[in-house]
Amino acid sequence: MDSIVGITTKNWWNLLVENRFNIHPYYWIKAIFVTFKSFLNSNRLRKEERVYFEAIRQTKIKQDPIFILGHWRSGTTLVQNLLLLDKQFAFPTVYQCNYPFTFLSIEPIITKIYKDHDSIARPMDDVKVSPISPGEEEFALAALTLQSPLIAWIFPHREDYYDRYLTFQNVAIEEVEHWKSAFLFYIKKLTYRYERQLLLKSPPNTARVKLLLELFPNAKFIHIHRNPYVVFQSTQRLYEKALSNALMQRPKTHNIAPGIIKRYALMYDAFFEQRELIPANNFIEIKFEELEQDKIGQVEKIYNQLNINGFETLLPSLKEYVASISNYRKNKHPAIEDSLKAQIINSWKRSFKEWGYEI
Repeated sequence: MDSIVGITTKNWWNLLVENRFNIHPYYWIKAIFVTFKSFLNSNRLRKEERVYFEAIRQTKIKQDPIFILGHWRSGTTLVQNLLLLDKQFAFPTVYQCNYPFTFLSIEPIITKIYKDHDSIARPMDDVKVSPISPGEEEFALAALTLQSPLIAWIFPHREDYYDRYLTFQNVAIEEVEHWKSAFLFYIKKLTYRYERQLLLKSPPNTARVKLLLELFPNAKFIHIHRNPYVVFQSTQRLYEKALSNALMQRPKTHNIAPGIIKRYALMYDAFFEQRELIPANNFIEIKFEELEQDKIGQVEKIYNQLNINGFETLLPSLKEYVASISNYRKNKHPAIEDSLKAQIINSWKRSFKEWGYEI
């Protein structure tokens, strides 16, 4: 539900019509809550447009964003947390991603209410988060455009329809332009708020390099990869532990493995095809296993490759943070069945070969 909690009445109605009001009775209370929230969001949006719209429209993006790419559970959050110790970068918070229409009006209240001690552990990995923690802008785009694979977390009966928006291949040009326009406006809104370069982390962007470069030709990209078997196991845990809260329909099947395998393949087929579009000095690829072993060295490597200034200034904070997470323990996952492992190998073989992971 977090992916649409900030939705407006208009978009909520369109989403209901799009899915023929097919909500399971078990989730009717949740749907009523979203409907009520949508009225509040629409009312607040009118104020936000009146006060801020023209200033946002005229905002200039002086530095294109830095995008952190990688499949879910590949280590993108760790990369972001390390780099955001550098205060030259800004980021969308969880709240700003959940309430993209109205965050400028309401955010000062939220910031006062929530402090570090109000954070909770994410159910899939026990990483602490709060409304003012770094968020993923894909949640904002889901509410703004209804064009996101995250919508399938809510309406899984139309999973294939919403999965098209992972890559935007075979999507009408009008829809693509609508998404690009919404993304650009959201980035302008964040730029108006922070007046700093944005550091963005959202796994679906891994499959949209071409679209991102059309919007931000000077953007820099950090791609992190991880052992595909571990990514599968951890993503499966993500679905089992976290995504049930979003549902408004009973899934047609409880076998989530085929969907994970399919989306990973879609993502990386697009990524491998498009990454050559990125200028060499604006792209770096790192390995999670190497980042885990040498966080400071890998961050320095990122700064050097992407010509980012300020590593020496960052270093004291970086050392302190790395020491503070030294006792973090990763989840342990059950072994993958041989038949399932064969499916993963068959669908993800290029990733194993490309990054040198043992099959």
